[in-house]
Amino acid sequence: LEIKTSTLILSGSRFRVLSKKDVNVSVGESECRVTDIGENLVCELPSEEELKEKNVGPTYPVVVYVGEKGAGLIFNVGSITFYIEPTKESSLTLYVTAASVAVALLLVIIVVLACLYRKKQKRQKEYQALYQVKMDRIESSYARECKEAFAGYMTGVSDLTNDVANLKLPPLHFHQYAMRVLYPGLVHHPILEGDKDESEEWKSAMHSFIKLMKEQDFTLTFIRTLESQSSFQMTDRCTVASLLMVAMQDDLRFATSILTMLLLDLIQKAGNGKHPKLLLRRTESVAEKLLTNWLAYTLHDFLEGHVGQKLFKLFSAINIHLEKQPIDAITSEAKNSLSEDKFLRQTIEFKTIVLNIEYICEGTSKKYEGISVLTCDTISQTKEKIIKHIYKDFPYREWPNVEELSLGFASANGAVLVLQDEDTTNDISGEWKRLNTLEHYKVPDHSNLRLAPAPVTPPYEYGSAAQLLSTSFQTSHASSPLLNVKENPQEHKLWHMVKCTEYPQEHIEDQRNSKSMNQNIATEVFLTRLLKTKETLQSFVNDLFNSIFGLENGVRTIPLAVKFLFDFLDTEANKLDIKDNEVHHIWKNNSLPLRFWINIIKNPNFCFDVKKSNTVDSCLSVIAQLFMDSCSPDEHKLGMESPSNKLLYAKEIPEYKKIVKKFYEDVRLANFNKTEFEQFLDQVSQKYGKKDSFNSLNAASELMMYAVKYKVKIVDNLEREGLERYAEDLQKIMESMPDD
Repeated sequence: LEIKTSTLILSGSRFRVLSKKDVNVSVGESECRVTDIGENLVCELPSEEELKEKNVGPTYPVVVYVGEKGAGLIFNVGSITFYIEPTKESSLTLYVTAASVAVALLLVIIVVLACLYRKKQKRQKEYQALYQVKMDRIESSYARECKEAFAGYMTGVSDLTNDVANLKLPPLHFHQYAMRVLYPGLVHHPILEGDKDESEEWKSAMHSFIKLMKEQDFTLTFIRTLESQSSFQMTDRCTVASLLMVAMQDDLRFATSILTMLLLDLIQKAGNGKHPKLLLRRTESVAEKLLTNWLAYTLHDFLEGHVGQKLFKLFSAINIHLEKQPIDAITSEAKNSLSEDKFLRQTIEFKTIVLNIEYICEGTSKKYEGISVLTCDTISQTKEKIIKHIYKDFPYREWPNVEELSLGFASANGAVLVLQDEDTTNDISGEWKRLNTLEHYKVPDHSNLRLAPAPVTPPYEYGSAAQLLSTSFQTSHASSPLLNVKENPQEHKLWHMVKCTEYPQEHIEDQRNSKSMNQNIATEVFLTRLLKTKETLQSFVNDLFNSIFGLENGVRTIPLAVKFLFDFLDTEANKLDIKDNEVHHIWKNNSLPLRFWINIIKNPNFCFDVKKSNTVDSCLSVIAQLFMDSCSPDEHKLGMESPSNKLLYAKEIPEYKKIVKKFYEDVRLANFNKTEFEQFLDQVSQKYGKKDSFNSLNAASELMMYAVKYKVKIVDNLEREGLERYAEDLQKIMESMPDD
């Protein structure tokens, strides 16, 4: 307790029973004289000087004695300290000390902050230096890409013109072409096989059914009945349309009459509806698929004589142009793609080299020199380029299978060092395995390689890439092939130039803004290459479009089938009092370009015996879309957000629209001779309706299955239409058929 007065007051209880003489209080060794006792005990403290003489301060114990000192009660109350008033000198010292401590602390804080700032500045300078290096690298890549694209643009057109000039056209036989239009994707079908049943009863029944199908009223009722059934699905409609075409292939006059009657049903429905422009937009009826098939037959000669050569040159030019730059073997993305969806955005280092090949086939050896390949090509890509060079004048069906051939170096003693996409030398990182390339094997320019059938147990050697190309081949023993087949083929994901997860199409925008962009050039920079590819192929596209619209050397050729179809559509539109010329235009678009030419442009393999890769397919899709945009009467408003394929052809589309409009006008003004058209149909029937084209009896048998399935409905509708005779004939045919 700190004391500031000369009186000490002690609190307690039962003080009233005591008198002053009963209580003694000592402070240290001195006595504190009791002056009052009541509620509290009050005593007068000795002077400070007295206390200092008798005690060692500054703290003094306080003891209360009740009764005789030494014989009564003793209470140790506590200790007291006298308050000392500070002097001016001591206050100043205290202030100076506090200020010194504060200044020292502030200096420490300043030093720490300065160190942190210096460290931050140093880190920022390092980051800026690294960032500048990366920016310089990207800028250099930008410049290189732009320069390469410009150089390629300036030299590419003449190169392709020369490359495709002497290529030999590999056309398909008519039945192969027709099969791909009638049944896309199907290789086996009853119409390609012999008679299902060799019995005379079956053949007689099928001939009778075909004869019945040649009755217009029966066939129309048959088709309309089928289409009115809820269980008659979309695939059934397409199947029946194709079967009808085969069954009627020897009488295209009749097929044409059936087609026009079915189209009248659709036109009437479209004219009475709110959206007449939707006529023939889709393939939702037998008539729409039958129209496609009819065009395939009636336009085949025009396709073969006027369009085929131009289409094949465009297809070949796309192939050649694509292969001049890297193509990813896994994703099918390419540097020279015309499609942004299949555009290779990764910067790829490569060189063009030439190979000298010894090709061994059927025991004979032949040498081919100067075959151009890229160092970034996989081994399979290299083999395919070699095969293309050797078999360029042969149809694709005569090409050997790349998987059945081996490519490698042959030593003097006969041992072969084989190059493969997968072997023990593949670069493996985590779950990814990279396909081997010519660069991986360090294959030099002008190398001599051997391409030969791959034996079942070849005397291959394997080792490092350097060992494979050693100039002195030491073959002390034969070993297993390079291909390292794992028990679990899913153990590693294969990649070539780009891992398939690097550029997912649905996240292109995210990829543009991602941190990885400091290692990859922005997508927009590569759009110059799309322009280069477009300009390189433009002359071939122009030639194709002109040939489709019958223009050659300024002379217009209008196919009779097109004249008949367009006149029919115009006539029926006028009957419905449709005065909007845009509706007339759209009907023609939906019937010819959309239904036939788009299919041919996208699928040259329908007309030629060629292989169409995914990359080529993406380029052809862009050109097909260009063709459709050119036919459309709508004006396309283009801006920064427009698709790249529309921006690429922004200049050409208006010119193509003029060509289309002029073609439609010329067709309208051309004279139509019905007799000449019927003679044309007869010629096509005789030429392509031969028995060795498709098996019409099997086609009739397939149609009979639908007749049996919906027999009750068909017979009811025939009787309702007053065609009881046909109903009886149908039932007789069914009864005459042999039991399965």
